[in-house]
Amino acid sequence: MQVYYKVLTNDLKSVIMHSSPTRYRLGKWVTPYIPYSKLFVFDTLEHAESFRGRHVRSQVIYEVVVKNPIRIKKICYWSTSNIKLKHFWKMRKNKKRCEHVVIIPALPGTVGCDAVKLLRRVS
Repeated sequence: MQVYYKVLTNDLKSVIMHSSPTRYRLGKWVTPYIPYSKLFVFDTLEHAESFRGRHVRSQVIYEVVVKNPIRIKKICYWSTSNIKLKHFWKMRKNKKRCEHVVIIPALPGTVGCDAVKLLRRVS
């Protein structure tokens, strides 16, 4: 079983998509609320700690297991609206190019997945 790391706020919400209804729970599988999208984790504790150091809302790091992990090289710019994000993921599912969002390099160690289960708090 490969272990990954998820950075969350103290109330177990996404650091970047904090307005998202996705709420993580210990021992429960969580899936993205935007159809066809991914949840993001890090491949090492060091990469997760580096990300946490960049964001005020970042408070806790959990060890997690994931479904269908893939390395992520580029991501949508985090301030992109939910409507644009939904359009981006729909276009990506259909293997079409989406020019309405800003794409930036992902941080080192970023992994996208279809579901995340929190195992234990590590930091």
